[in-house]
This record gives sequence, structure tokens and C-alpha cells, in this order.
Amino acid sequence: MNIYETFNNLRYHYENEVVEFKKAEYSMHKGLEYKKCKALLQDALEDHKFLTREDIDKLWWNLLSNVLSDKQKKTKVGNMLTKMREERIIVNETKGNVSVWSLLKNKSDLRATFT
Repeated sequence: MNIYETFNNLRYHYENEVVEFKKAEYSMHKGLEYKKCKALLQDALEDHKFLTREDIDKLWWNLLSNVLSDKQKKTKVGNMLTKMREERIIVNETKGNVSVWSLLKNKSDLRATFT
């Protein structure tokens, strides 16, 4: 085996190890991210009454795994918001071109109000 083949072989194994580490890191933090983000959003909504999607992106961005690209983080934020909405924790309301998220005041209510 010449030095070029040795180098390529080492690079291949290194790249595979990095990919495997990133997969493991992502899997380790996957469940924790949702719990942390959920608690943080609930606290923020109790303090501020409502937040925009941009506010929520800023709030959660650094809690999400660095393994994810910006596009993947944006999708994950949307998925977590949907999950929280389906769990009837938060509600989204739109007035004109302004869309905000707030805590669901009463679990039997389908809509929360903001002003």
C-alpha cells in the first residue's frame, strides 16, 4: 500500500467516525431538546403572554443540536411547536399578518386570545 492509499484509507475511517459521533450526539440530545425547549417556552409565555415565531426561533436556537443545519433547525422548531399545539399546551393565533403563540388558557378552550 502506498502513501496515497494509506492517506485515503485513514481519511475514510476518520470521516465515518465523525459521522457516527454526530449521529450518536444527535440521538443522545433528541429527547432532551424537546423537554428543555418546552419548559423554556412555557416560562417565556408565562412572562410575556405571547411570542412570535421569530421570538421562539431565537429562544430555542442555541438549545438545538449543532449537528443540525439552519434549515433542519427551522423544521425542528416547527415540528416541536406542532407537537406542543397537539398536546394542547400552546395555541397559534393570527390577526392580519401577525401570527403569535400563547399558552392555552383552559384545556377545554380551543383558542387563546392576545391583545
